Amino acid sequence: MSDFFCSGNIQPAVERIPEMGKFTEIIFCDDKSTDRTADEVRRMQARYPWRNVRLVNGPGICKAENVWTGFRAATGDMVMILDADLSVIPEELPLFFEALVRGRGDFVNGSRLVYPMQERAMKFANMLGNKAFGLAFSFLLDQRIKDTLCGTKGLWRRDWERLEKNLGSWGIKDMWGDYELLFGASRLQLEIAEIPVHYQERDSRRHKDDEGVRQWLADVGHLLACLAQVGRLDVGRIAASLPGTSTHGRIGPG
Repeated sequence: MSDFFCSGNIQPAVERIPEMGKFTEIIFCDDKSTDRTADEVRRMQARYPWRNVRLVNGPGICKAENVWTGFRAATGDMVMILDADLSVIPEELPLFFEALVRGRGDFVNGSRLVYPMQERAMKFANMLGNKAFGLAFSFLLDQRIKDTLCGTKGLWRRDWERLEKNLGSWGIKDMWGDYELLFGASRLQLEIAEIPVHYQERDSRRHKDDEGVRQWLADVGHLLACLAQVGRLDVGRIAASLPGTSTHGRIGPG
């Protein structure tokens, strides 16, 4: 779990994440939060000693680097992402587990755009943007992608280890990691499957969707970089110059 200013959701996450497979480890990546996140994780470790709750210190750079830190610390056969704002309910994680086990895909991406959602869960402009970028990336990757920015994803750890070698090789820095994972999965010719998830109003104080225009500009930069990678536009430098695609500083929660 990528955690940045979400300490109030740690106990609900530990209590609600189902056990999957032979063992389930819950890794909280504390990305230098100042809301006593680490103390709350330690409290959960003491309260629920039978659950494999782990605390990992994130680099405090961006969400993507925080997620990579958690993936590198994982010891199971699969790795999954659940944002600590719990806007995607933890009870749906077994759907990702079953999809991987049953071979429905090698990389499982959540889609928030299928089921009805709470009124304030996603701004209308963000919904339109997500749908537009889903269509664009479906065309670019030649696989159906309905929701590029859903944070909930799952893949085999062996495929993550292959994908990790190509991080950052497509032209710009993806601060949230969604495009890095999708583009990397496609590059490895992994079959991408989508799982509809129920999306709720987030409980955290900050979220990447709240960045508004900056988020849109970053998405355009990612799209241009992908076009450059598939040889349709020579725009790598243009993409890298857009706000939200910098290699420095924090954008949104980590």
